Amino acid sequence: MAHGWGERHRGDRRFLNGLAARFQYSPVLDADLINRIGIDHFFMYERDGSLQGVAALWDQRAFKQIVARRYRQPLRALLPGYNACARLLRRIPLPHEGGALDQTFIAFLALSDPALADARGLMEDLLSHCQTSAASVGLCAAHPLIPIVKRFKPISYPARVYAVSFDGTAPPNGRPAQPEAALL
Repeated sequence: MAHGWGERHRGDRRFLNGLAARFQYSPVLDADLINRIGIDHFFMYERDGSLQGVAALWDQRAFKQIVARRYRQPLRALLPGYNACARLLRRIPLPHEGGALDQTFIAFLALSDPALADARGLMEDLLSHCQTSAASVGLCAAHPLIPIVKRFKPISYPARVYAVSFDGTAPPNGRPAQPEAALL
């Protein structure tokens, strides 16, 4: 992935928003949100001079954290040993009591259909820029990147998305539900 979001990529939001429209509840990426995330956290993938992918590495620890308030025994006593093994085995070390999980969100991940063939290498490249020990991404069960992400042996958990409407029932429209996990 090429790093940057310069004048040359003025159409990047349209590219991303067009791919995101394949999913229900995907947010629209606008200039305000790009500025909040920081333009230097966005990565682009081009092939033959054409934009084929976009992603952001969004470290939200300054304002949103998963904090370990307390560990039960025996985990509390085993935590230093677990973390040493986790680092050796490339797993996620747990924070000390009162500490925040060291994580970054892979946000606004969008690859064109042709770029899916390069997805593993692109994910490896993107993760090589991640400055934290964990990267989180939210994908719906039908997302074409699921087989690629599974190759990284992630810790995963299923979630359900519920729609609430004050005007009656929220109409499903046949698209898979995929809100941006970094915004939840």
